[in-house]
Amino acid sequence: MTSSFPKNLAISALVAAAIAGGSPAFAAKPVEAFYHAINGSVDYRYMGYTDADGNYVSLVGQAILGARAELQFTPDEEQDLSRLRMAMVVPVAGAQSQYFLVEGSSLIPAGHGRYYADLTSALFDGTILDGRFSIETYAIDDAGNTVPLHGKVGAKSGFHFIVTRP
Repeated sequence: MTSSFPKNLAISALVAAAIAGGSPAFAAKPVEAFYHAINGSVDYRYMGYTDADGNYVSLVGQAILGARAELQFTPDEEQDLSRLRMAMVVPVAGAQSQYFLVEGSSLIPAGHGRYYADLTSALFDGTILDGRFSIETYAIDDAGNTVPLHGKVGAKSGFHFIVTRP
């Protein structure tokens, strides 16, 4: 688990490195795109964000500069947390990976029966592609089949991306 200070420092460093790169693509201040996770599946039309005027802005063709996943989970009862998964297929070209997975083994106790994970990665740095994607939060059984997740996924759970501004 990271505290908010190191997390904000890491994000600031990503932004500073991107701006210092001198490339015209990084001249404008990057934006953060957040994709919320729930217990189950959420479908998104394409990567984008809502600007200050409430308009949805597509990020297709922009560059991902860094990625972070945060998972807050409170189980309904005692259960094997290693079976928990939060996953996103990242619509990106030229990256080391397109599959962002948070496993239950990454969770650490946060007190009062709650668990928390915060992972940062550069594996998804690449150019955003057009297309739908989903975020799924689920559990797996002994045979590897998906089964319902018994518990509450916290409001801050999801995937964060630092992206060049269109």
